[in-house]
Amino acid sequence: MNSKKLLVYYVERCEKEYAPYRSRDNEKAHFAYISSINSMKNFDPAQINEKEVNEIVKPYLVKWEKVARVLKKNSDWQKRLSIIIYKYRNELSDLRKQHLEESSLLQYKDIIQNLYENMQPILKPVATVKTLHLMCPDFFPLWDNDILDGIRAECDKNDRARRQSSDDYFIFMRKIKEILREYLDTITHLSEKNKKPKLKIIDECLLWAIRRPYEVFLIR
Repeated sequence: MNSKKLLVYYVERCEKEYAPYRSRDNEKAHFAYISSINSMKNFDPAQINEKEVNEIVKPYLVKWEKVARVLKKNSDWQKRLSIIIYKYRNELSDLRKQHLEESSLLQYKDIIQNLYENMQPILKPVATVKTLHLMCPDFFPLWDNDILDGIRAECDKNDRARRQSSDDYFIFMRKIKEILREYLDTITHLSEKNKKPKLKIIDECLLWAIRRPYEVFLIR
């Protein structure tokens, strides 16, 4: 099976496994993502305050149990996050118009890293990236702990620290951009078919590949 067919296979398997009709929890997670992405489109970053963080960002983040546990330990995270969003409102407005596959990442490197480094102490790496993706779903790719562990496995085996700095995320963005550009037609088709951003399609592909490593040998 060639790489394009494998990409399609992984996404279709992920869509089938986590389809909203499979369980009430999956339904909640699916619609929390879609609803939050659509709701956020209606707001300019300059308009987002603590109220919008509570009504849009919080439901989107707490659907992940590990993220919810992190947020519970930080009682004022909504207020602190709204301050950061307002501080970088102009930059976020610009990034919202960008598509990762077409953008010059070096041009935005400083702002990408500043956003990550300001949010990370409040939200931790996974929720930081999920929030950035929510704000700019066509520019910021997703990662989670499983994907981070997969990245770590490809790095120096003597480096035991999980790679989750702003530098690591920028490198991750460059890798995802390469994937997008190489398989753009296939990913665009899957995005339109499943009514999800292209970067969410790549996220599903990575998740399935990492969580089902032996399945590739069973594909016919």
